[in-house]
Amino acid sequence: MNKKQDDDLRNFAKKQINKQINKGKKKAVKNIEKIARGEKVQTRAMSEKTKAKTAFKLVIYSILWVALIVSLFFSSTIERQINKTTFQFETAVATGEYKVHFIDVGQGDSTLIQLPDNKTMLIDTGDPSAKNALVRYIDALNITTIDYFIATHTDNDHIGNAPTVFSLYEIKNFYAPKCYSNYETKNNKIENPNYKVVTTKIWENTITSAYQEEGLTLKRNEADEQITGEDYSFVFYGPSEVKYTDVNDYSPIIIANICGIKYVFTGDASVDTEEEFLNNYSSAILSTPSVFDCNILKVGHHGSDTSTSQEFLDVILPEIAVISVGKDNKYGHPKQEVCERMEDMNIEIRRTDEEGSIVFSSNESMPVSQSNFNHVSDSYVEWKYIVIVGGIVLAISWFAFFSRSKKKAK
Repeated sequence: MNKKQDDDLRNFAKKQINKQINKGKKKAVKNIEKIARGEKVQTRAMSEKTKAKTAFKLVIYSILWVALIVSLFFSSTIERQINKTTFQFETAVATGEYKVHFIDVGQGDSTLIQLPDNKTMLIDTGDPSAKNALVRYIDALNITTIDYFIATHTDNDHIGNAPTVFSLYEIKNFYAPKCYSNYETKNNKIENPNYKVVTTKIWENTITSAYQEEGLTLKRNEADEQITGEDYSFVFYGPSEVKYTDVNDYSPIIIANICGIKYVFTGDASVDTEEEFLNNYSSAILSTPSVFDCNILKVGHHGSDTSTSQEFLDVILPEIAVISVGKDNKYGHPKQEVCERMEDMNIEIRRTDEEGSIVFSSNESMPVSQSNFNHVSDSYVEWKYIVIVGGIVLAISWFAFFSRSKKKAK
């Protein structure tokens, strides 16, 4: 091969190499452009995703603010309604007269009695959610001393405000169910080892308050226990057994005669307790069928079908039955069959969920107020607690939503 051919071959090879290099460069540039475009798309997508997350967090945070504002408005409105509630009764009771107040405490029981000798009796206190309702009612009557406080049994809807009652009013005599609490167990106050020990916090707080009240006389609800005074008597016809499985059965059946009008109070006594009463006093019933006739019955267990048997009604024969019950309660109280049972006997039914608190006096019966606590409802969180809890939730949400996002951005 001569020199010319060698140069031509070398030039050809160089051209081919340059051609391939140029192709490679173009391809590399295209690839780089593709990668750049992909990165731009990815960056844009990430940016859109971040914006969507931030928008979502802002919406949630705004909803929390709105919920706080609405809750505050709702709470303060109800509180104003409760504080402005007025009553249609005279606060004073003349000597020789009486009033029995079936207080509307929602789904619970509380009866306040102003006795003819100017003494006062309270039977149960309602659920803790009705604290404001109960206290405002008692205070409206200018009552500062409760001479006889009876707790029928240990359920919250009956003794839920007992510690509050002990703290706000002077209690002279306390009648408690035959159940011990953790307080008595811890402090070696168990006198009858056969009594049931109820470990609920509200019962422990109740008994603790009772023992810590200076000079307070504590008695147990027992058959044949009596409270008497000028022109009135309260006789306990149970419970007679030492121990029951169901705490409702510790409820005493109390028959009161006040100025010649007879009342029956039953707490949440079940049909078993009613049967126990009928059996224990069967000889008196047989010899004098009208011995337990009454005018007014406080219906047992809020009108549940576990109480107010036909046999019991046939013996006490009330003219009026008062049902203490919460409006639209989840238990379906009072039960239709119980109401029909009483209607068939021409017993007039009065209900706190329909009338509000109901008062019977020496001369007449009358509803206290159509603007009552159950319809206003004081089962609400007070505004100050809403502010505290709402502030904490908002602070935590701000830190979780936005502070961490800023740190990631850095």
